[in-house]
Amino acid sequence: MKPQSTSLFTCMAILLMASSCTKTKKEVVNAQPWYETQGVFSEEVIAEAEILPLVEKNCASLTDLTGLSRTFTGTKVSEQLAIDFKIEGNDLVLHSISENSQIASDIKGLTVCDEDAEGNTVNGVANLFGRELAASKKYHDSLNPSTRVTLPSVNLDVLPLTTSETFLRVRPEDLALLPPSSDARTPIRQKNDDVYNAFWSFQSIDGQDTYTITIWPHPKPGTAPRIGDSAPLWTQPFVARHEYGHHVFASRLTRIFGSARLGYKAMLQNNPKTLTTIGKHRHQKLDLKKTFSLQEIDGDKPAVDTMLVIGAVNESFADLFAYFSSGDRFLGLESAPCFQGIRDPGSRQMAGWLKEKNWTPNFMNYIFDQDSAPNGFGPSSDAGCDEFSLRSPHSLGGVIAYTVNQMFEFAVTQDPSLVKGDLLLNWISAADSNLNLADNGPRQIMSHFLKEALLVANEGSAAESSTDAICNVVRDNLSGWKPYWPVNDEAFGVCLNPSL
Repeated sequence: MKPQSTSLFTCMAILLMASSCTKTKKEVVNAQPWYETQGVFSEEVIAEAEILPLVEKNCASLTDLTGLSRTFTGTKVSEQLAIDFKIEGNDLVLHSISENSQIASDIKGLTVCDEDAEGNTVNGVANLFGRELAASKKYHDSLNPSTRVTLPSVNLDVLPLTTSETFLRVRPEDLALLPPSSDARTPIRQKNDDVYNAFWSFQSIDGQDTYTITIWPHPKPGTAPRIGDSAPLWTQPFVARHEYGHHVFASRLTRIFGSARLGYKAMLQNNPKTLTTIGKHRHQKLDLKKTFSLQEIDGDKPAVDTMLVIGAVNESFADLFAYFSSGDRFLGLESAPCFQGIRDPGSRQMAGWLKEKNWTPNFMNYIFDQDSAPNGFGPSSDAGCDEFSLRSPHSLGGVIAYTVNQMFEFAVTQDPSLVKGDLLLNWISAADSNLNLADNGPRQIMSHFLKEALLVANEGSAAESSTDAICNVVRDNLSGWKPYWPVNDEAFGVCLNPSL
């Protein structure tokens, strides 16, 4: 990085007739980041994308994109992320993250035309994705929850290609702790084009919140079968409806979402893509006891363990919103095994080592206290994309979504998509109202969300045998909570302790 010259001018106008100016020149030298001074890197190419074209057209824009305030596209040239790890015992632990984004803004409004419904263009993406977001808004407005919330409008941003580089190293003072043959001695440069992904985000500027759903539609050629390979990402309704589910979640979980103690909202605002990669930098032992923070909030360091639980609940809510709004269907992703294996709320099966979505004692020990988990209980080193992993909130969210769907099943007598949609909104509103924000630790937070779902399901059931039915759900899906839900627990602890 070259030194930059900054010219400082001091001018004084005298009666607008003449001026006296002096000019001084100041050299500003910026320190080079370590990845620009490092000599040798091990290089990894994660994804290379094909670019979708943007077609300039004049047409009458669609009028049925309900709930969308504007649709636009823009340019983001590149972003760079530098990560330092320190060594604690035999583990690599995140030490610091620094970001250096180079953004070329060319934001322009995107007109969505009727004839854009087909074709691999940015315009076509906006058409199909926007229609699913509008359908999500209409579904939400058709529900009849205990408390109604007016959803704010959301922007749709269809991004051109974004390229990122991530530089990873063990900090120099810890290199002596590594064996001479360790690959970790060599820094890594990862090159990645953002492909086939979408996320919800917001920015709060001068007290005004702006909500955006962003999609990278660019395909990644030659990948293994996963989302976007059987059909383009933007044509799969579940994806758009899932992202709109995040919008509903944030609009109803206002107290928890805005809590400085939990720090979740602030973390998302400062790291919008973290919503989908909250566990990205959790290395080696991935138990929820380990903590680190991406920033400080009011002097507190929010722990990723609690954030991971809230993030997983967020993902489970979004999956359930998409599932219920699609008539209890995993709409569009039936042929995407990497997603259906862990995310289908209607399937108990979990692909890979976990086998099933069930809160057994072993599963509880694994996620909350990995040291007490049985040997071999966890992913192998070559775990596939469809296996449970604590590197992301989506896996844990898949378990939560299945469990909550089972709770809601017995309360349904007719119109399941509407009844379960009502219960879904009631659940998250009750959780927001009743959580004691002084509670610490992921187990307490997770317990709270599951109990509220049980109570809402029981209250929503008109069946005389609802207690027996919900006890069956508890015993079949939540046996690992027995030590933490005593017989007098309001959320049916008696179901797990029938002999007391």
